[in-house]
Amino acid sequence: MTVTARANTQDADNLAVLRLPPAKVLLHAAVPKILLDGLLPTAVYYTLRLLGADDLTAILAGAGVAVVRALAGVVLHRCLSSVAVVILVMFLVGLLGAWVTDDPRFVVVKESIPMVLGGVACLITLTRRRPAAFHAVGALLAAGDPDRRAAWRTLWAATPRLRAATRVLTLVWGLVLSAEAAVSTVTVYLNPMDVAVGLHMSIKVLALGLVAAWSAWYLRRVRVTLLT
Repeated sequence: MTVTARANTQDADNLAVLRLPPAKVLLHAAVPKILLDGLLPTAVYYTLRLLGADDLTAILAGAGVAVVRALAGVVLHRCLSSVAVVILVMFLVGLLGAWVTDDPRFVVVKESIPMVLGGVACLITLTRRRPAAFHAVGALLAAGDPDRRAAWRTLWAATPRLRAATRVLTLVWGLVLSAEAAVSTVTVYLNPMDVAVGLHMSIKVLALGLVAAWSAWYLRRVRVTLLT
């Protein structure tokens, strides 16, 4: 095999890492999480409201669902993950904020704190050599495989188009997450609680769903461009 042939083979192997999992696999992974982390707490809130609970009790009970899931994960895996820590901290922040302000809206609004922090963090990484999308997309594509992770790093370093694409992804993620947090916060304070809770969750699910779908489409488009 010639040097050129070996190089072409290596390029093809590296490009293979850009194959996203089938949409069906992604949906199977994402839908349960959306249902459990998003819709279930909202359903708990509305159920308790129908049963006569006040806004604060109902919204705290809904938020507690995520805490129970996080603690169950800690017990099951015998490991305190960063996600579990964030969930527990945010619940305590909401509990303390609601107690200090006596305003159940704070418990809803605090859900936007990780969103805005994530958005700002994405935008800040644009000043770094490797933006947030480099790490996020790399982890998704590698799926824990060291060889695929190495192929992703090699391809990214050697392909200006791919480096530019990860910056576009990071910019969009940062803007969408920040905008979602702002819109959700305004929505919560402009509407009655019974309406605000549903709208807040709808905006969050819609924003995350759209940005995930667009990201998958954009990355596939980049892959097609690189293969032609």
